This record gives sequence, C-alpha cells and structure tokens, in this order.
Amino acid sequence: MGKIGIINKDRDVKALFEKLKEEGNAEGYEFTYLRSEDEAVHFLNNELPHLIIVNFTDLHLDISGIMESIAGDHWLYDFGIIALYHTEEITEEELEEEYGDYNIILALPYRQIDSDLIPPLKLIEKNCQLVLQKPMSSTLTGGDTAGSFIIGNNLNNLPLYSRILIHSLVKDGLMERERSAQAESALIELLTNAIEHGNCRISFEEREKARERGMSARDLVSIKSRNDLYTTRKVTLSWERREKQLYIKITDQGDGFDAAKLNLELANDEPLSVPGGGIAMANMIADDLFYNDTGNCATMVFNLKEENEDRPIPEGFVNEEILVVNPGDVVIEEGSVSDSLYYISRGTFSVYAGDKKVARLDGSDVFMGEMAFLMNNTRSASVVADVPGRLVKITRESFLNVLRDYPHYGIYLSRMLAQRLDRANKMNFQLKQELAGVSEED
Repeated sequence: MGKIGIINKDRDVKALFEKLKEEGNAEGYEFTYLRSEDEAVHFLNNELPHLIIVNFTDLHLDISGIMESIAGDHWLYDFGIIALYHTEEITEEELEEEYGDYNIILALPYRQIDSDLIPPLKLIEKNCQLVLQKPMSSTLTGGDTAGSFIIGNNLNNLPLYSRILIHSLVKDGLMERERSAQAESALIELLTNAIEHGNCRISFEEREKARERGMSARDLVSIKSRNDLYTTRKVTLSWERREKQLYIKITDQGDGFDAAKLNLELANDEPLSVPGGGIAMANMIADDLFYNDTGNCATMVFNLKEENEDRPIPEGFVNEEILVVNPGDVVIEEGSVSDSLYYISRGTFSVYAGDKKVARLDGSDVFMGEMAFLMNNTRSASVVADVPGRLVKITRESFLNVLRDYPHYGIYLSRMLAQRLDRANKMNFQLKQELAGVSEED
C-alpha cells in the first residue's frame, strides 16, 4: 500500500499512531502526518495513494477547507478514506451526512484506533485493487466488470467488505448515493446469514437460546468456528455487471436448503416462511433476490443508474476542445496518426481491432488513446461511441502545457499505465499457465 497519509494535527491522536508503531502492530506501514492543506494536497499529488486517514474532528485544522480543495480536482484522487472522529464532537451519522460525497470506507472513533485500525488496513490492502481499479480482464475481453472477495467467518469484517463494494458503485455513478446505505445493510444481512446459518449451521432456535443466555451472534459464530467442521469454511462475495444490472452473489459452504418455496415467495412478494428479517429486508431493497436450488447461494440484482451525468472535467483541461458524439460515431480510427488523447466525461465506447470487438471503455477508464499518444505510434484499434457521449480532446501541445502547470497529472497517467501493464503481465502469466495445463494450486 506504500505510504499512508494521515491528515491530522492533534498530538493526542498522533500519539495513538506512534503507540501502534512502538508496539509493532503497524509493522509494514509508513505513516506520513499531513498538518496543513498544502502538505495534504502536495502528498496527494505526488503519492496518489489508494488510502488516506483523515481526522475529521481535528480542531487544529480546517478539515472542510482541505476536503473542498481535494474535491476541486477529485477525478484524480481515486482513494478511499478512513475517517477518524471524536464521538463528543460528531456522530457517525452526522459525519456521513456532511462528508458523504467522499469515498469514506470506514469511520473509526478515536478510542478504537488502538484496537480496530490495523485489521481493516490489512483487509483494504489485500482487497482494494479489486474495486479501486477496473479489472484488466474486463478491458481485454470487452465484458463487464466482475470481481470477488473470499471472506472468513468473522462478522466484524462484513461492514467493510460491503462498504468497499457499494461505494465503488456510487463512485462510478452506477448507484444513487441515497440508496447505498440500504444496499450495504441488505448485503450485510445476507452475508451474516451465509456465515451463521450456512457455514456454521446455527439454527434460528439455537441463536435465540444463545441470546437468552446473554450471548451475541458474534460470540456464537466464534465458538462454532473453532469446530474443525466449520473453521475452514469461507463465504464468496462475487459481483458481475451485465449491461444495466449488477448481480451480487453470496455463496457459503454450508449444506444449503430446499429453496424452491422461498424463491416462489420472493418472486410473488408473499410473506416469507423463513424466520428472521434479513432476507425480507434484502428483498425490499434489491430489485430482485433469489437463491440457487441448493440454497447456499443468494443473488441480489440491482438495476444500475443510467450513466447520463458528465464526469467533471479536470481543472487543467477545462479550456480544451469538447467533442459531443452520437452512437456510431468513430472517435479513433485504426491506423491513423495519434496526435491527441481523450478524457472521457460521459459515455461508453467499443474498441475494435479490425472487425473484432476487443474492449469496452467508459468513464472509469478516464482516458482513451493514451498508449499510442505517448508512444508516438499509429492507432492500433478503432473506437466507436455506443451511446451519446462527451469527450475532451487534448492535443500533444496542450498536454505538455498542462503538465507544466499540473505536473501531478503526468504522475497519475504514468501510474495508470504502469498499473495496466502490471495487470496485463499477470493476466498473460495466468493464460500461459492455463494453456500449459498448470492449475492455480500447482
């Protein structure tokens, strides 16, 4: 993950981070303290981190001003935020209401820094690439975005997994922010069911008896997970975007149940025969919900928001030529001279090598035509608009002029290309293994 920037000037809060380092709990992490707006913006421009930590109730800093400064060019800052706060100054609900437009993936009170910060850091470090970057397989095959998490039987991690996934949809403009909190809650309910009733085989009666004895669901899952029958079981949280719908699957390794009756009740919006309110809540929030025949895989379907809003144009490119395109318009022609690149403000585009469609581009790709543009090569493929779209055309001369005033744009583009190359190399290696008949386990 590299350096982690901490926007904080409070000495007591800094002491909590230093304590983590002294006790060896933060081994492998390099904390950089950012004590002013200038330091914060300089760090973000040069490090382009995947994650930063912000003390939102730091009385020594103008946090609102810093966040507004970040938002001024937020197309560039594709990072997650761990929000620290003092419970006497603000509640988590108020924090979400005031700063909900930012990609806050975890809110942590001061008192929990010592005990609850490092596990989420490790979790984010391990998994954030799946949602913070568009998978190379999607770019190469022209398919839609897909990914997965493998989750152990730890109920404490479920809010973080849910938040990372749902916020990535909001960030890409595919889900309304007003709906995100409900979607997260529904996902947590189904994940909880998968761990409790699927992997750990906890019946509703068993859970109720445990509650009567003063035991929480977490206590019961913890006890069950020590059993050799359940300790290695995992839950797979996978997602796949198909055109205008998102399919989220929660698959456990339990014995399942006969789901035919439940699916019929879900399809007809009838009262559910299963106890507990988690499935009923998920059914109300999702556009569709169903189980496989075995009963160990629940699928939520969400109709995605139409991508009809323009992504903000970067400050450095606001004076460049705007191209409005219609379906079928050829934006880039294979074999032509690469004298410009394009910033994608709105729309989806198909990429063709000859007559074969090889990729699909949208706003999450940020640019199109950058490889040939930077390497002075002719265009290797054609790009055709699928829907009405809006592009910013950036000539070579304009790009060089912008880099003089915004040098961090060049760092961003270089890092984006390096990440794509890294993913392409990994995929190439995987394909070679598959062709050679080498399994992932081998």
